[in-house]
Formats: sequence, C-alpha cells, structure tokens
Amino acid sequence: QQQQQQQPEQQVGTIRGLKGSNGFKYLLSATQFHANLHCLCTQDQLSVQWAALTVVQSSAFGMTLRRKCLITHGQGLALYASVLTLGMMVIGHDWHRRGILYSSLTVGNVAALLRMDGGWNKYLLWLVIAALVVPQMEQWQHQQQGEPSISVILFVGSTMALGTSAIHRHYQQEQKQKQQSTTKQS
Repeated sequence: QQQQQQQPEQQVGTIRGLKGSNGFKYLLSATQFHANLHCLCTQDQLSVQWAALTVVQSSAFGMTLRRKCLITHGQGLALYASVLTLGMMVIGHDWHRRGILYSSLTVGNVAALLRMDGGWNKYLLWLVIAALVVPQMEQWQHQQQGEPSISVILFVGSTMALGTSAIHRHYQQEQKQKQQSTTKQS
C-alpha cells in the first residue's frame, strides 16, 4: 500500500493557493511573467515553444499526480519549480542569442513588481508591454553595445527589488504564524 493515501486538503488552482513560503510562491509567480513576456517577443525558435509546452504539460501532470495522492505537496512544488527553471533556461538562452537578455529580464521583473506589488491590472499591464515595450527592447539593447549597459544595471536593480519583496513576504508570513501561535497559547 502507498503511504500517500490521504486525500489532499484542497484543490489548488493558483500559486497563491499552494502551501509554502510566501516568498517562494512570489518568486514562482514572478517567473511566469518572464514566460508571458517571452511569448510576446518570441521568434521562430521551436525550442521556445517546446519549453513552454513542457512547462504547461509537466505542471498539469504534476497536479494530476497530486490530486490522485501519488506525490506529496512538496514533491509537486519541487516538480513545478524544476520545470519553471528549465523553461527559464531555454528562454534565457534565446534572449541571450538575440542580444536582449538583460532588457528582457528587466521588463519581466518590472512587470512582476507592477502586478504583484503595485496592483496593476494584468490586462492593462500586458497591453502596455506588448504595445510599447516589446517593440523597443531590441533597439535599446543595440544602442548600448560596447558600453556598461543600463540594461544590466536595471536588471540587477529589478532583481534585487524582487528578492527583497520575496524576503519581506516570507518574513511577514513568519511573523503572522508566530502571532497566531502566541494567540492560541493565551
């Protein structure tokens, strides 16, 4: 008999609904912004479509395994993080090959920050990015060839902002749990 016969506590449809560190879930969500951005500025690279398909289908398969209690919640989370990492490696390679790695990563980071921390409407956010930002990314990168790139500086800054926000969310979650345990003991 399998030891994982217990029923999952609930059906989870979003990253926010997962059990786990809020900081980790925040970073998983941020990764999805990079995948969405890549869909907007992809070229004729079959590897990119295969990577996206792999992420989507592996995630769905992992959710099926979890729903049938064949894997634990932690194993499902690890599978999801692994396929997102694989997808980001393929996306990063494509962006590097095209000379837009840092500007693309920066736009993805800023999109995540605007949506998750700034509360931007997701439809407005992607409309602005698709109409105004994506057409300019390659031009920005080519203007900065051979000099310390503003794209690199913006990438580092936006990555630090994402990391800081993830750490802050994790810390807030820990504080809330401590307060709840203190209240229960009283």
